Amino acid sequence: MELKTLIQGVDQITARYCETHGIARTGDWYLLKIQEELGELTQSYLELSKQSRSRDKSPQQLQKEFRDELADVVGLLLSMASYHGMDLERALQDKWLCRLEQAAASKEAGSGDEASAAVAGSTEAEAARGSR
Repeated sequence: MELKTLIQGVDQITARYCETHGIARTGDWYLLKIQEELGELTQSYLELSKQSRSRDKSPQQLQKEFRDELADVVGLLLSMASYHGMDLERALQDKWLCRLEQAAASKEAGSGDEASAAVAGSTEAEAARGSR
């Protein structure tokens, strides 16, 4: 599934959820809802990693809950980006994937430390863009 299709679907679901419950989708709502879901993700991770009581859940249940909570956080992040009119694919390219290109270019140039060069190059690129 393409990212744009995924974002559209998640957007429809958050819109329906908010409409059903009389909630205004605002930047504050997104941020607070993501925080709520991060708390649930943290709890499920603690249970999965045996750092909290698992309340008699099977390993499969713990894994499913962790996966579901991770999906909640990612889904809300996608919808929040859409709410703010962001091109998330472009943002990921600019912030993350450009490091792969920089590392490859650095390797071709014969630099010994591709990862450091990629991070340094990313920092310079961010400064040039005004560090979004």
